[in-house]
Amino acid sequence: MIVSCLLKRAGVCRTRLGNFDHEDIMKTRIGHKVYERRQGKWLVVLRPTPDLHTLALRHRTQIIYHADISLILSLLDVRPGKTIVEAGTGSGSLSYSLAMALQSEGRLFTYEFHEQRWQEARPSTEMYARMDSANSECMQQQPRHSAQRKILQRETTRGICRSRIPRTAYFLTCLPRG
Repeated sequence: MIVSCLLKRAGVCRTRLGNFDHEDIMKTRIGHKVYERRQGKWLVVLRPTPDLHTLALRHRTQIIYHADISLILSLLDVRPGKTIVEAGTGSGSLSYSLAMALQSEGRLFTYEFHEQRWQEARPSTEMYARMDSANSECMQQQPRHSAQRKILQRETTRGICRSRIPRTAYFLTCLPRG
């Protein structure tokens, strides 16, 4: 079982093994056990990696796994300093790997039109990226930035009917932690 949680002071990570206090997890070194206070059960604290993040995700959508992500990163030549636009955040599996590959010099724009998935993706995105709060908002009909408008306009000329463009699209602008 792999569990992922955003640690906060006085927080609790609830698992099927019991409740683990965030304070205890924060005091534990990477690779060491943290014990649940009541039942004495334990978990091992691991350094967050893209593949562990993917395994810990709740499957809201189809998950892209490490082998496919590696190929995507390679074919797109993803490296620090690049800007990537991802259409469809979904569960955030690919987003996490893109953010890690871009490091602090790159930018990731990930778009999601489904409100519930967008709301569920935000907390996990905050675990691995700084959110640009000015751009973490709901877009109504037309994007504010000309580059985003050009992307939608280009797609509409390729045969996507105007009525199929979602009236509301949600997007996160992610800057990898640095």
